[in-house]
Amino acid sequence: MANAYDRYLSLLLVSSWLSLLPLSGTSAEDPARSVVLRLQERYDDTRPVCPDGSPAFNCNGVLVRAIRDPANPTFWNPSPENIERKGVSFSYIRADVGNDRLAGDAGLIMAELGAPTEQPLTVRCVFPLNAGTDSRIESCGTEQFPLPCHLSGVVDIPTWQAHFAEYGGTTSCYFAPTADWFQFSIEVRQHFPNPIHLQYWNEVIVAPWPQDVPEELPLAALYWSGAGDGLEKARQMQDSFIRATGKFIPIVRIELTQPGRVFYYSPKDQAVQPPEQTRTSGSQVTTQNN
Repeated sequence: MANAYDRYLSLLLVSSWLSLLPLSGTSAEDPARSVVLRLQERYDDTRPVCPDGSPAFNCNGVLVRAIRDPANPTFWNPSPENIERKGVSFSYIRADVGNDRLAGDAGLIMAELGAPTEQPLTVRCVFPLNAGTDSRIESCGTEQFPLPCHLSGVVDIPTWQAHFAEYGGTTSCYFAPTADWFQFSIEVRQHFPNPIHLQYWNEVIVAPWPQDVPEELPLAALYWSGAGDGLEKARQMQDSFIRATGKFIPIVRIELTQPGRVFYYSPKDQAVQPPEQTRTSGSQVTTQNN
């Protein structure tokens, strides 16, 4: 039996579902399908530079952030540690990045950073592999390499291979978030000294955003992945987001080990369902085949 909270949510969801989606060309009849189609489209788009010459994260690929404490009712806020070190860690997934593992089994999926949003996000630095940024100077530099890689003599594949072989991921230099160096951070992943590193996620550092602005952030979805309790974590976050904003945000499953298709939507995964009038009868078939 529905309680007052459920009825309240239903009223809010009807009015706010469409306003959440930062996507162009979406269908008002099937917004969940539009989310996964757009995510897959971005994942498959491996253009090294956006049409306006800006870095690829502005128009393609998918930025994701694993959330350590999904029970935190303001999980979208940068933590005090993030603020102190001037960086929030994300990973960038795209068909040519090559990783099949994520930093965590539940978290945030962002819209492309060039999409219109009330609270734009700023990328500060980039690493081809998890870089131990908790202990770095302002999340990017080290005492030995306070400057980006190209100002530290790491300018091509051979110099990067030698640098990485000596310093590894946690003490190496960082790449500047320009179009060319961001693309280079992806290309060098094919040249790790140990091929097993390719399975692991990269790291993209974003400047902390203001506290308590969940409705203004360029959030596209929540994700879960793997065989653990990621789905329950995502449901906790979905519930917290709805309670705070009155807006529905979809839960999407990410499966990087699957060939081709990576993003999946299932109504069964949602803690709360979107309004019936925004979904077509065929949406479950087109968005979830298993």
